[in-house]
Amino acid sequence: MTNARPYVKPYSIEALEEQLAGLTPSTPETIVAKVHKTYFEEYFGSKGVQAATMVVEPKYVDRDFLDDYAAYYATCFQTYERHCSRLHFFTAKFCEDEFLALLSGKPSALSQEMLQSSYLGFIVVKPLPAYVIGRTCLKTYESDNGRRHFPITRKYHANLMGIPLEVETLAFQEQDRAAAACATTALWVTFQGTGVLFAHQIPSPVTITKAANKRVSSTMRTLPSNGLSVSQMADAIHQIGLDPLVIDLKKTSLPKQTLLNMVYTHLRGGIAPLLTFNIRDGGHAVVVTGYSLGKRCQTLCKNYGTVFRWSRIDKFYVHDDQIGPFARMEFDTADDKLITSWKNKKSECGIKVEPTTLLIPLYHKIRVPVERIIEAVTAFSKVLDTLQREKTFQKIIKKHKGMSALFSLEWDLYLTTTNKLKRSVFQIPCIGVKHKIEALCAHLPKYLWRATAFHQDDPFFDLLFDATDVARGKMFVRAIEYQPVYSALLRAMPESMPVKGQGAPDVQGIFDWFSHRPEEVE
Repeated sequence: MTNARPYVKPYSIEALEEQLAGLTPSTPETIVAKVHKTYFEEYFGSKGVQAATMVVEPKYVDRDFLDDYAAYYATCFQTYERHCSRLHFFTAKFCEDEFLALLSGKPSALSQEMLQSSYLGFIVVKPLPAYVIGRTCLKTYESDNGRRHFPITRKYHANLMGIPLEVETLAFQEQDRAAAACATTALWVTFQGTGVLFAHQIPSPVTITKAANKRVSSTMRTLPSNGLSVSQMADAIHQIGLDPLVIDLKKTSLPKQTLLNMVYTHLRGGIAPLLTFNIRDGGHAVVVTGYSLGKRCQTLCKNYGTVFRWSRIDKFYVHDDQIGPFARMEFDTADDKLITSWKNKKSECGIKVEPTTLLIPLYHKIRVPVERIIEAVTAFSKVLDTLQREKTFQKIIKKHKGMSALFSLEWDLYLTTTNKLKRSVFQIPCIGVKHKIEALCAHLPKYLWRATAFHQDDPFFDLLFDATDVARGKMFVRAIEYQPVYSALLRAMPESMPVKGQGAPDVQGIFDWFSHRPEEVE
């Protein structure tokens, strides 16, 4: 039996290239030419997570590749190895002797705690001649003072020769153009998140490819896979028991606003949307896994007349199988196209693309579209903006010290679950005792649309809407109050103020909820 003993290497981009070529039938020239090499050089480098040491596991069985191997590579005339390798990365510096001493139980400067605290994750190396980057689980970039957000991460566990390690991330891998093209790989990434959120089995890439071709009449072969159409991707989503929400961005009047609000509201809810675009005369699919929030937007969102937090997004982070995990896609302020990390013919990064389609896998009980909630929140915000200019409202303001004459709201709207909501409320200190206990004990639907009103960085209140109701039902469930002084304004508004007939039917219900609530006195 081949020795599966691990070995330790100081990390450098050259050492990584050497391992990717040495552990596979690929050539050094093929590895160096990969755009992934440029990505990993930045990610592991001094401006990234700063890797210092690499532990190589020469023999590793990867379930996803084993399925692909059995379905495709095992029947090839050329002999392909079925075992993968795995590379582990650490910020701590240590040598092979220290690592082996730890494994043997001898005194060592290295410890399990040190390994875990410095663990950056792993890359599975597939034994293929060109497409070698398999399941990759790497730590996300730091938040950069709250600018970067990666809502869809989960714990991945690794057992390194008996040493348990874990990393919080979302798995990535490169397409192999045989068992899985880019669309299949993108679906596999998305299912990594929805599999935990909606409790479905996470299929291997080759299983996804077969599912996408199961019920769709096509003149193309299933394997090798040359890619999937949008309808085939939607069918693969159906096959695992979810409903695909397909949005043609070219048919929307405001494609950037639609892209921002649909990505943000679902990404915050734990669902990674699939984004397609055309590049180099072909279609390509990536998975949006994070975003960057710029400075507070003082302008109203077009077509809404209300400030929503998603308007601050200046870039997405995507799992692009041709680039790497959490790769940047930045908005071009000139034409609202997205600047990718793809290289042009001059080997310069920055090819611009125009998004074409969004696919969002949804649980079948999430029936109420976000547009319906945007309509309700916008209508409520407009009424509130009108009312605060009324003389009666100004009199109410004067009774409460510390309140400005006028205040503007920024709305943070997204999909959530009852459990996530209550965990969040439990950790928030600025709630009255009575209202907090009531909110934590409230009987709520499993899936909710949560709209939090912020004034600067202070939350005023939450508006909760039932995401499982009929589209035109009374979806407003309740509010959660964080600032009693602001809630008092809504509570004290006299019935003579005009509310009825202004906007969505939920508006009156929201004001009624506040007016019938007793004010909590601490």
